[in-house]
Amino acid sequence: MSQASHRTDLTFPGLPEVTVVAGQRARLPCPQLSDRQRASVSLVIWYKDDMQTPIYSFDSRDGRPPLHWSDHGVLGEARATYRPEENQLILHDVRPADQGRFRCRIDFRRIPTVTGDVRLGVIVPPSAPIIRNSTGHILANNSQQALTEGERLWLSCEVKEGYPRPRISWLVQNVSGVVVTAGTAVARGTSVISELVLPEVRRADLRTNVTCSAENSNSTEPSSSTVTLDVFFRPLRVRLQGEDGPLSAGKQYEYVCRSSGSRPAATLTWYLNNAALPNGKQHESADRGTSISTIHLRPDLGDQGKTLSCRAHNPKMDRSKFIEDSRRLNIRFPPKVALRLSPMISADDVREGMDVFFDCEVRSNPPPSRVTWLHEGEEVVMDKKRGVIVSSTSLVLQNVTRRQAGSYRCHAVNTEGESTSKPTALRVMYAPVCADSQRLVYGVSRGEQVSVLCRVDSDPPPSNFGWTMNGSDHVRSLTAGVGHWPAGPHTSSVIVEPHHDRDYGTLLCTSSNRVGRQAQPCAFKIVPAGPPEVVRGCSVTNQTDVSFVVHCSAGFDGGLHQQFTLELFSSEQRLRLNTSREQPHFGVAGLEPGVQYTALVYAFNKKGASPRVRITVATQMAAEQRTGKSTQGMFSWKGYDP
Repeated sequence: MSQASHRTDLTFPGLPEVTVVAGQRARLPCPQLSDRQRASVSLVIWYKDDMQTPIYSFDSRDGRPPLHWSDHGVLGEARATYRPEENQLILHDVRPADQGRFRCRIDFRRIPTVTGDVRLGVIVPPSAPIIRNSTGHILANNSQQALTEGERLWLSCEVKEGYPRPRISWLVQNVSGVVVTAGTAVARGTSVISELVLPEVRRADLRTNVTCSAENSNSTEPSSSTVTLDVFFRPLRVRLQGEDGPLSAGKQYEYVCRSSGSRPAATLTWYLNNAALPNGKQHESADRGTSISTIHLRPDLGDQGKTLSCRAHNPKMDRSKFIEDSRRLNIRFPPKVALRLSPMISADDVREGMDVFFDCEVRSNPPPSRVTWLHEGEEVVMDKKRGVIVSSTSLVLQNVTRRQAGSYRCHAVNTEGESTSKPTALRVMYAPVCADSQRLVYGVSRGEQVSVLCRVDSDPPPSNFGWTMNGSDHVRSLTAGVGHWPAGPHTSSVIVEPHHDRDYGTLLCTSSNRVGRQAQPCAFKIVPAGPPEVVRGCSVTNQTDVSFVVHCSAGFDGGLHQQFTLELFSSEQRLRLNTSREQPHFGVAGLEPGVQYTALVYAFNKKGASPRVRITVATQMAAEQRTGKSTQGMFSWKGYDP
């Protein structure tokens, strides 16, 4: 039943009043009686407020035993009792609806009736206060309200029941003491609501008890409800520890991050240039509120100049409210080297006589202590007279020649290591020139033919060849074919068949490519074919008791391909060896110790043989070989045999 339906707020000035707390017992007095009146009481009737019918009666008329009657609809069953000796109506378990004016009427046997009024006031204790937070959520008694440091606290306290209207007060109890405030109270229907605002929650407010208390009478204990503030702190400090100097790329380093002042302990996260790193191993220290995170970092050269940071934030608060410590990484790494031709030069159009520029790009920390240039694996040195200019970042080849073509690299060294660039090929195009080591004299008899081969060096290969014959008394052009075999596109051949003396002389070969024409023709002598000349300068080496080696120098080949023969005879003029070679160098083995041999050496071609050179050689004695004596050079050159 609501207070609005059972509460009577009428006042009766001058009436005696009995005030009790709901649920207690009330003693409602009738008018005071004299002994004479008390002895002649026959009927006592109670009325309430403006009711025309009694609510209770005590009937002792006709001398019979008293009869008690009550209106159960008003007083309930067995709640009211009249005690004549006390002349009071005892009302048990008083209810809020019992409040009001009661009238006692006493009838006597022969004395006039008397009446008396009394007012019953019923105190209804305040109901338990209901505390709500800013979201409207009801906070149970002795529960906790979570807040973050700096947050605004708003609480409301509602008391739904109580008569008279309860008074609400707030008690804020923290480490600084107790603060009592009335708050701001408003009535809404039968409820009273009060609000409490703390503009900014501080660290000192942790575990603060906030109590809403309601009271309306000195006869009752205040009703209260308490909430404890659970305050989350943002971290106060964060510190990053670890290697603070230069780092070597590829090496592992350990960094430790410590944060304190947070409640609960802060969560630590690692970032490299604002990119999150896998979280390190994190734990709390023994003092709680301090977080420690360890991370292992293996930087590479791409991390140079990046910022390593550790951020601390309270897991109960917005992640944007963090503090951090950071440091800039200085990564040392071996040189990274790249070589390229200057962009001003077309790699496919470098020609002899041009200036060539190479650039060496070196990325390293610390800077390289030395940069060298390599051509075909050999170091390039400064030579300004030859147009070779070397620096740490560039190589200049002035008036480049074909000999400077090939593979180039640059090599850099610093304290972290060394590195060599990938090779860059330099192609130097040039006009044809005569190739080295080719046959320049051709012997041919009249009426015979000989194929003369002209070989040139050039880049790119020749596009055409030309032949001219400069005889003793005339010059004429010859038709020749460009041969692509066996030596490839740099050769040409012509068939020469002399019939007269004028057909002998110098045969000139010229060629050209897209760079230019051959400046100096290749000259081949066409001579009458004949036997080769005698070998010269023969010597014997590596003599032992069973072997020796013969070396000679070749003479003119007679204009034809020549070979060389050695014939070996024993002292009995018995032929022991006959061998031929492309060069006049012979190794002779399987001989007898201490024997004198005769060697005949000569050259031959298809036109005949040269005179023979006679060489006498004695092998060492076996005993001499054992004692270490040497007969090196014990030979004689006897001259020529026809």
